[in-house]
Amino acid sequence: MAVHSDFKKLTIDSIKENLLAIEYCLTFEKRHNPNWTKDDRGCLGVPSMILMCSIVDSIGSYFRGSLATVNVNGEERKIDKTSDHFLILNHDKIFNLRLDRKTIYDFYKKYRSPLTHNNTLPPNAWIDIGKEADEIFQVNDKNEVVQVRLSPLFEKIKVAVGIFIYFLQNGNWSDEHKLTMELKEK
Repeated sequence: MAVHSDFKKLTIDSIKENLLAIEYCLTFEKRHNPNWTKDDRGCLGVPSMILMCSIVDSIGSYFRGSLATVNVNGEERKIDKTSDHFLILNHDKIFNLRLDRKTIYDFYKKYRSPLTHNNTLPPNAWIDIGKEADEIFQVNDKNEVVQVRLSPLFEKIKVAVGIFIYFLQNGNWSDEHKLTMELKEK
């Protein structure tokens, strides 16, 4: 990675790096690696999920404090604080998942935060590789996430990243944007 003074360029480069790392994690097979036993199955699910949550968080952060709104349960909402970043999953041009409010905040609380900060999940929260055509989230009757399927989430993230990068390169993200100002203060 090169050193950048342009926050947008660094964001683009970082997200592209994350996409490559996610792809590696999802195609890695534990059973064919000497560091794992033949009984170990699956991909590198936890690091891929952490990186995917990081991308969602990053995209949402660019909308924090902006005039953009996201439709959640029929109500137009702004991304006002850090815990709102995952509302971007309902942005009509980027992810357009049309998730229930409970599902969005449950995903943040039950998956993003414990994985990012503790490398674990709470009881009865699952990740699975899934298939590209699967639904991303399996939810219970309370709209709480019980399983996240990595392959369809990754496919949706790749599309969203392409749109987001277009916005960054061609949009009106100025030096006075809230995130840019916060980064300059650090």
